[in-house]
Amino acid sequence: IGATPMPRRLRRGFLYYLTDGREKYIWWCDGREQLFDLQNDPRELCDLVESEPQKLENWRQKLIEKLRERPEGWSDGATLTANQPYFHSMPHAVLG
Repeated sequence: IGATPMPRRLRRGFLYYLTDGREKYIWWCDGREQLFDLQNDPRELCDLVESEPQKLENWRQKLIEKLRERPEGWSDGATLTANQPYFHSMPHAVLG
């Protein structure tokens, strides 16, 4: 699992995703989740959310930890928090 995930803005809203190259977990910031087996389903056509609850929970916990310290408020360290307003913040940037 690579670097801290960044939000992607798509027509369906913001999402975060994690992958290890074999599986891919997607969390939409409205609370929807998707899980794919990239080895057997590289086009991501078969969502495994319903059929793989333990894998889903493992990936969810990884994302909770990744987002815990981020300023957007998507995670409180124990759960993912959907429907937060997203304000792009760059505290290190200086304007002017």
